[in-house]
Amino acid sequence: MRWKKLTRVMKAVAIGALAAEATYLVVTNAIIFSGIIQREASAMPDIVTMSWDRAYSLWPGRASVYGFRLRVQDPVIQFQLTVTEATIDVALGDLLDRRFHAKRVWANGVTFRFLPKVAANDRHSRRLTAFPPISGFSRPAVLDDPLPLLTPEQVEALWSVQLDEVSARASELWFLEYRYVGPAEVQGGFALTPLRHLWIGPARLSLKGGTLTAGDSMLSRGLISEFQLTLPPVDLPSVPGLLVFRDLAASLRFETTIDDLSVAQLYVDGLKLGGSAKLAAAIEIADGQLLPGTRMSADIANAALQFDGTHFSGSAEARLSIAENRTSPVIRATASGELKLQIAKSPVTAELSNVKAELIFTDNALSHVPVVRQLSAVLGEARIQKTGALTQQLGAMVAVVAPIVLGDGPLVASATAFVTPEYTLVRLTRLRLGDAEFSGAAVAGANGWNGAAAGHVGIISVGVRLQDDRVESHLFTPAPWLEGELIKAGIVPDA
Repeated sequence: MRWKKLTRVMKAVAIGALAAEATYLVVTNAIIFSGIIQREASAMPDIVTMSWDRAYSLWPGRASVYGFRLRVQDPVIQFQLTVTEATIDVALGDLLDRRFHAKRVWANGVTFRFLPKVAANDRHSRRLTAFPPISGFSRPAVLDDPLPLLTPEQVEALWSVQLDEVSARASELWFLEYRYVGPAEVQGGFALTPLRHLWIGPARLSLKGGTLTAGDSMLSRGLISEFQLTLPPVDLPSVPGLLVFRDLAASLRFETTIDDLSVAQLYVDGLKLGGSAKLAAAIEIADGQLLPGTRMSADIANAALQFDGTHFSGSAEARLSIAENRTSPVIRATASGELKLQIAKSPVTAELSNVKAELIFTDNALSHVPVVRQLSAVLGEARIQKTGALTQQLGAMVAVVAPIVLGDGPLVASATAFVTPEYTLVRLTRLRLGDAEFSGAAVAGANGWNGAAAGHVGIISVGVRLQDDRVESHLFTPAPWLEGELIKAGIVPDA
């Protein structure tokens, strides 16, 4: 009897479970097929739209989705997410609170596009033409002035999105002007409540040999990179602009060859840059700051630059690093090559060697625009072999004497510069042309440049005083003249 009673109970439970499952299948799929979720999520299409081509659920809380699309914009950013196919474990109860909460996501064919809005006076910039188009939104995306204010009711009506455990294969990632197309894997999670709340991670992005472009420029045909990111919960209204990064933690590593440096044209109108470069980076970020040990490098072996009538061809390299005992990033760069330019309407070719520069920034925080604290530069040597055109022009000002004394070259010069936000000093270490030779220094003042240079033209000693951009020349200057003039200008004579 007990066995029969137990059997009847088990049958009743099974029938109840089947009935519950059948009820779930009918009700849930009816809701999915009705489109009510898409309509509710897209009630304010200028801010959020969510849709899919096909979806169904065969098990409580688990849904399969095909052709998923999510488009979001707030006053300062836009982004678009598309997914070819995905299996999602959804927290069904959260849908009642206008919250799309997926506890687990397995996705394939993911594309993601992100861009910031720009000021109206930037809308014709060449760089903006390389930003990703997002269907249904204006291009370029322009900041409203003043920024629109939604009512509390409108903000409360916006749907939020939270994805806890994501494992996805992506095919396109497009951030600002940089577009990666190829295999990529994304793991981690994020949550976004438009205009209110954001968190990311821990998240990991692996790029596995796809192409990287910026506009029409092919940057890399086989980019391999690892990127990890964690952004703790952010209250968006209270952290405008770059302040969103003040608690960021991240790690980035890559090595690649940039095949086409013409990407520089996106940033400087009229600039043409050819050649290729090797890039490498090992970047560590914690609490929104670059950590000691962070480093980046760029090596350009065959640069060809043209800008405003100036041409440079040669090699260059740059290194960004943060030493273990420092908190400020330092960039050190070197270059050598051939520079062609116009001096006094005459074409001149100069051979540059041992050109060095060092930039030291104020701090390593990502939450504000970087500021250069100090710039030091050295021109080891600039050599102009043929100076006939220059000599002839000087001869027109100093009849007969200049061409005889100066000759046809070479002109050899070396100089240094030291720049801070409050102080700029340039030293002419040496300038020699024929039988003329000069050295001196100048400092920028409130009313212009001040300083002096001295030397000789043939057997005649000559001094030049620079005071508030006014030039005075002096003949037959005694040896101590230059030192005295530099002290008057507030310059310590070079030892």
